[in-house]
Amino acid sequence: MAMSISTVYTNGVLICVVLLIIGVYFYQQQFRRSFLFSTTPLSSPQSDSESASASDFSANIAQGNADLEQNNGKVSDLTTTASYHNQRSMRQNPLFLAEDFKSVKKLLLFVGWPRSCGSFVGSILDGHPHMVIGDQYKLLRRLQAGQLDMTRESILKELYYSSWFGSVKGQRAKTEHLKGYSLTFTDLLQGKYEDHVDVIGDKFGGGVSKGFAEYSKAFVDTLRELRKTLNIPIYAIRVVRNPFDNIATMALYDYLGAKNVKMFKELAKDFDHSLNNLNSTTQLYFQLYTATEQVKALVDKAVDVHCSDLITNPREEIVKLCKFLDIECSEDYISKCVSHVFTEESHTSALIGWPLPVLKYLKEAINSISTYKRYNTSLSSLNPLQKHKH
Repeated sequence: MAMSISTVYTNGVLICVVLLIIGVYFYQQQFRRSFLFSTTPLSSPQSDSESASASDFSANIAQGNADLEQNNGKVSDLTTTASYHNQRSMRQNPLFLAEDFKSVKKLLLFVGWPRSCGSFVGSILDGHPHMVIGDQYKLLRRLQAGQLDMTRESILKELYYSSWFGSVKGQRAKTEHLKGYSLTFTDLLQGKYEDHVDVIGDKFGGGVSKGFAEYSKAFVDTLRELRKTLNIPIYAIRVVRNPFDNIATMALYDYLGAKNVKMFKELAKDFDHSLNNLNSTTQLYFQLYTATEQVKALVDKAVDVHCSDLITNPREEIVKLCKFLDIECSEDYISKCVSHVFTEESHTSALIGWPLPVLKYLKEAINSISTYKRYNTSLSSLNPLQKHKH
């Protein structure tokens, strides 16, 4: 009887070991599949393994960005970080077909300011069947920092992955939660393309302008080297929002943080509080304007897109963008883009109080720059403060 129990025990242990080995084998196979290139571009996570990969990649992106910000983008201080290598290893979906990118004829950069509706323009362009627009990949900054090989294939591949990831788990996918509206348009080919790619780019307008404002020579040299490497024209889009609304939104995001701005806008009615950072934000805004002028002079072709025009005449402005990029846009694509345009502007400037010295500075600046003269009448709608309120 004792022998029988011993035999059963031994057999049970052997069975457990075999099952464990089989379990480990299938886990490894699943793990490998989750990191192999897929055969078709994906528009959203389809499995737990893909979601985990996206989550890890998002964390690594955040760490990489933190590394960049901590070092202020200085060439001498930045090195290739471990977190950036982790990003690359995690980003093996979907399949990058170099053959499809031989047709790329233009590199498109965005210049401008944070909170200027540039993300919306980048999102609809990324939905074009033959355009790929990276989602805040920070191309110039990474190249300048030595965190990306200055080769054609590396650059095109990373921008493509940025476009795909941005539509799955990146900033485009997060806007509805943070801001109350979505930049994920399921009826457009965001993060995907058909047959080939004609235009590829990076939507990081405020970051590009800030880079040129702070490290002009380094970014100029990087831009020139980039053009030489890709051997294609570089185009730039400057998205211009009403400067008062743009400045107010920049100040609010800096003052309150992204998660609190949405709640503030919903609750604020007659708000006469002057933000402590309004003066510095106003000065930063016009520093970035100077930088955008520099970038426009350096690239092969540039165009201004006014957010107010896009809202008032969306079809006309989208056709204008297609002509600027010299790319065919079907009626179906144009109509879908038009359906996603905001119905009205967000006048954040009306929610805050403006100190008189800031108003005076704004009036002088607006009148001296032709780009902004159309917004001169908006000055009368601002709420002036006789003194700072805290």
